[in-house]
Amino acid sequence: MRCTRRTVNGVLAVIGGILIHLTYGHYYTITNLLPYMLSYMRTHSDPDVRDGQSIWFSALTLAMEGIAMPLGGYAATKFGYRLVVSLSCIMVSGGIALTYFTIQHSFGTILVTFSIIYGLGFGFGYSVILTVTSSWFPARRGLIFGMVLGGFGLGSLVFTPIQTAFVNPNNVKVNKTAGHFTDPELLNRVPYVFLLMGGILFGIQLVGFLLLRTVPKVNELDALCLQQENQPNRISVTESIETEGGTTEDEAEEEQGKSEEGKSEEGKAKDVANVSGGVNYSIKQVARQLDFYLLWLAMFCTVIPIIIVTSISKLFGQKYMSDDLFLSTVVTISAIFNCGGRVAWGHIVDRFSFKIPICAMFLLWGVFLITFPHLYLVPEDALKPVYALWVFAMYFTISGAFSMMPSATNILFGPKHVAVNYGVIFSSFVAGTLIWAGITSSMVVKDAYFFQFTGSGCACLVGFIIMFWINDRRLRSRYNPRQWCELKFRRRTLQ
Repeated sequence: MRCTRRTVNGVLAVIGGILIHLTYGHYYTITNLLPYMLSYMRTHSDPDVRDGQSIWFSALTLAMEGIAMPLGGYAATKFGYRLVVSLSCIMVSGGIALTYFTIQHSFGTILVTFSIIYGLGFGFGYSVILTVTSSWFPARRGLIFGMVLGGFGLGSLVFTPIQTAFVNPNNVKVNKTAGHFTDPELLNRVPYVFLLMGGILFGIQLVGFLLLRTVPKVNELDALCLQQENQPNRISVTESIETEGGTTEDEAEEEQGKSEEGKSEEGKAKDVANVSGGVNYSIKQVARQLDFYLLWLAMFCTVIPIIIVTSISKLFGQKYMSDDLFLSTVVTISAIFNCGGRVAWGHIVDRFSFKIPICAMFLLWGVFLITFPHLYLVPEDALKPVYALWVFAMYFTISGAFSMMPSATNILFGPKHVAVNYGVIFSSFVAGTLIWAGITSSMVVKDAYFFQFTGSGCACLVGFIIMFWINDRRLRSRYNPRQWCELKFRRRTLQ
């Protein structure tokens, strides 16, 4: 009976995490909102705004997420997850709602609420929720990561139809002469969509917050339940972040930590272990691992295509197709691939580890990105289905980045400090978004889309090369060329 109750509580916690991440997934509606927002600004508040500047909405949001994520992970260990997640939810829904006021002033003020406050909000709680939910089912961390992040990916599926039905219920076409929407009734509804979305997000967050809970302290019966439920990989459920009432780490682990205080950092890195025989590196120990820097660079390569796809894929389609309802529908359906992909990639990582799937993701992503700006060569009657297919494929590969990178962090450095460690790796988004947004927004060329998508595809190929050299301890040495080279070098030096 107790085992059943524990499982039910774990399921409820996962559902709560999915709901909160669903509200974070409002981020994926940026590509749907941008045509409306740019049209409104050009008519009412900022007539000089350019399409190229729109990339800053996505880029700055991800940059703020990268800054806030390690801070949220650290704050959760000090103050508990509830304070962190509650502040996160308030900033997310509040930032969206406040955009009602800022969009009526200027491009810069919109960035403050729609990107900075909102990005800091979901970054602050992002990895903390992953840690809380996955601690209930430690043998299925990859799957739980995929399910919770699948909620994030569902954002555009849930929220895009609401936005489109509210702002453009009659499928008003873009004014081809002006290059944007000019219908007065449509434009007057644009500010109010942010009040609507802010209220919806807050309601969902409230339910998710009430369901979210952390693993209680373990007694013998709970340990037996855990052993039965997670037979393949007996990792203690106490690898959760600290809660308000105290840490969930057991006393034996604390004593082991005290006895290791006199060891060198290198010795600690080798000796720190969880009950499954894996490692649990702290952030100081992680900073001494080459794989940390390689994974950081690989994450850096993912941010470049992410901001391009989530910012301008609809604007690019609008260049050749004036059907706003079709383009919004593509954005909506892409959420299914974004969500389903996260669960699928997470399950694949549980089965085969992270290295080979991430390499495959980078290759597929690169191919679709490089070919995307050439879709205008497709015959007109086939353009819509081909465009939709490419967008779906790109969102499926995007889902892999967000699902597999946390799992890679967990496998390489252990689950105990995954919130902080992944947060630091995610800080690569800060550099990547700001650099790439600065380059692309300043482009004044005839075919900027060609350079943006091709450059993103090349970044994916670079990411593939970087991942190729990471040592995945779950794979044989033949799949880890760096490990093979290191062993060969050691043998030569010993001869």
